[in-house]
Amino acid sequence: MLFALDYDGTYDKSPELWDRFIDDALNQGHKIICCTMRYEETEGEEVIKALQHKVERIVFTNRRAKQATLHSLEIYPDIWIDDAPHWIFQDAY
Repeated sequence: MLFALDYDGTYDKSPELWDRFIDDALNQGHKIICCTMRYEETEGEEVIKALQHKVERIVFTNRRAKQATLHSLEIYPDIWIDDAPHWIFQDAY
């Protein structure tokens, strides 16, 4: 399975929990990406620092809907982990 893990309000609220989850999922053959609505150029440093060596990829949507952004990259998560799931489907600008 491919998991799409949100950063703000999800990973950053309990990094130790999500690090264990990431390790367990990877050890069982699953894939994890981070999908965040942040802008990479101005807001990405914290996310990259926290997750660059833990997840397969970090996708910055620049406030665009997460699902549409990932689909445009031909990425199709099986499971979304997000504290605000409405942002999966709608833009935030």
